[in-house]
Amino acid sequence: MLEYLPAKTEQYGTFLQLTQDQASGYLEGTLELMNITWEEYSHLFRTIGQVYGIYTDGQAAGFFLFGKTAQDFDHPPGAGKSCHPADAPLQPA
Repeated sequence: MLEYLPAKTEQYGTFLQLTQDQASGYLEGTLELMNITWEEYSHLFRTIGQVYGIYTDGQAAGFFLFGKTAQDFDHPPGAGKSCHPADAPLQPA
């Protein structure tokens, strides 16, 4: 059975590490497009929106983050930019 539960503050570091371990290539490109550092991303992850853990049969299976949009808060330069790969400028071959 799947469950979605709000993450506890002490779980944020684990979820951030999971992001880095499982999606570092994508994440590095995304942070570059957003013009923010890992530290800035970590701060936004902890403070913007709500993180939920995904559990199957009581075991952690992942997480998701519901975040606010740039229009919802005063944000640092670069935050709130689109981070979808399709929106990135094409690079010459």
